[in-house]
Amino acid sequence: MRAQFVITHGGGDLSGVLVTRFGAHEPNVVDESLLLAQEPKAKALISYAHETLSYRVMAGSSTAPVLELFVEPKLAADLRDACQTVWGTLCNGRPNIKPRLESLAIVDDATLKSAVEAQAGLGALVARADTISAFATMIASVVWLAVGLTVFNATSDLVLGAIPALVAGVVAGAVLALSWKRNKLVWS
Repeated sequence: MRAQFVITHGGGDLSGVLVTRFGAHEPNVVDESLLLAQEPKAKALISYAHETLSYRVMAGSSTAPVLELFVEPKLAADLRDACQTVWGTLCNGRPNIKPRLESLAIVDDATLKSAVEAQAGLGALVARADTISAFATMIASVVWLAVGLTVFNATSDLVLGAIPALVAGVVAGAVLALSWKRNKLVWS
């Protein structure tokens, strides 16, 4: 398994952000890569490679406003966590570069098919089923509460009954804002 990123950006050198976070380019990592062992000609296209205790990160040259990046796990590493770390690093490294995730897929090396994909950004976070249901419940409760208070002169029981749904919507909004600020990936 490996993760493949395609990232567009507003110019500048995104691999410089990787150097700042992970350290200098380590050419020997390219030789140890299981992915690149299958594609010897691809080794020449790698401009940055670094190895941590649990994964290898490799990037192609970032001359155009597109960066292709690969994350390869070592041992029993959690590839999703590694991808989150790399994506967070790129987003928080240099805000003026403005990276945008075009695609991120964890690919099965045996079949070369995508096992799982990720998206980033506010739209992906809002589109999650748990976020939609929390907001829909809150909106329905607000409408029901407004109708009850204006039309039926509702009692405090109606107001107290709506409070849990309103709190759930506010909490969902807070979680959404925090996830967006932290550049959380949404997996599907």
